[in-house]
Amino acid sequence: MFDTCIDTAEKTNILGLFDIPPYTTRKELTASRHDGFFFSRRAHSSHLNAEPLFVHLLLLVGVESSWRLFIAELEGEIEILSDKALYSRVGRVSKTDYQITFVETQQMQRIRQRLFKKQKMLEMTLKTLRALQRHFNDKTEGNEHNQRMLEELEGLMFRYESHCVSIERLLEVADGTVTLLMKILDFRDNENIRLNLSKTRELLIAAEQESLMLSDIAKQTQQDSRSMKIVTFIALVFLPGSLVASVYSSNIVQSDERTYGFIPGRQLLSFLVITGFLTIATLAVAIIWNRRPCRGLNPPKSPATP
Repeated sequence: MFDTCIDTAEKTNILGLFDIPPYTTRKELTASRHDGFFFSRRAHSSHLNAEPLFVHLLLLVGVESSWRLFIAELEGEIEILSDKALYSRVGRVSKTDYQITFVETQQMQRIRQRLFKKQKMLEMTLKTLRALQRHFNDKTEGNEHNQRMLEELEGLMFRYESHCVSIERLLEVADGTVTLLMKILDFRDNENIRLNLSKTRELLIAAEQESLMLSDIAKQTQQDSRSMKIVTFIALVFLPGSLVASVYSSNIVQSDERTYGFIPGRQLLSFLVITGFLTIATLAVAIIWNRRPCRGLNPPKSPATP
């Protein structure tokens, strides 16, 4: 920050009092402060009394330009984050929108801490300048050069006060940006929570509909089972008729033309035994098959473990 040449405005005020050569750099001035006779020679050559506090004032003038660069740098960083907060879409985020995360809030908080620190430094610098002002007020009586030094000191104080105002303004912008960033993050978090709840509600509705569909399928299965039972019972009802028809068409019962009656044949006993056994077996299989779907649809509840 000391490598820039001293401009014309500075040469005409405090640095001009020391007869600084043209195009002198701040680095050369800083290196010259180790020369104990440098400022003394400059002061005597310009008809000034050697004053050690002039060195403090000279350094404050040199640092003042660095404050301007520092404030401009911080203002650029705050402007980037402020643009993200001001122009970011609050609702649905698009692919080309600003990506706002908690990192931006951390960056802004670090900038605020730097601003607080520099604000205290500026306040201490202003206190130093006011002390110098009181000192120069005691030295200005009958001294034209000290009067010029006092005028330069007042201008320097004005510039430092303007830096304090700039720091306060940046602090207000940083506070507003942090608040806005946090509200945007909270809003987007709430939106995500709302969307998740909506998706969860849709999943629950779909699960309920699927449960109803499965219940309808179970009811349809029961109806089909009942239909099968009805068909089975109908078959059992027609079974005796078919049995009678088969008996009449077989040799188990024979008709007598003389008496117009029926005479049992030799195979009647074996037919009754076989038919009865097959009927009992068929009914047993039907009863077992009828009970199996009932156990599958309504499984027994397991006892609760203590």
